[in-house]
Amino acid sequence: MGKPMTAAEQHIALSAAIHFLGIGLPELWLECFAMGGSLELFDLEAYIYDIATLPPMDRAVLEQVLWELDPVIFDLAFNAPEPS
Repeated sequence: MGKPMTAAEQHIALSAAIHFLGIGLPELWLECFAMGGSLELFDLEAYIYDIATLPPMDRAVLEQVLWELDPVIFDLAFNAPEPS
């Protein structure tokens, strides 16, 4: 395991995973809601487009949903080498 991610690093990795998966935001929101997340679709969209932040709990739910959808793509997004 590497060092813990900052909120900004986590945002980049989550956004990359969503992009790689090609999942629509309504479908992603429904998955998050089903997992117990409390955010609204508008909040999720604002987070993905870097307009707003999410509380740590909602980021954790989003992270779990993305991992469950496709662990390989999740690992690619979260373990990608840092740009030099």
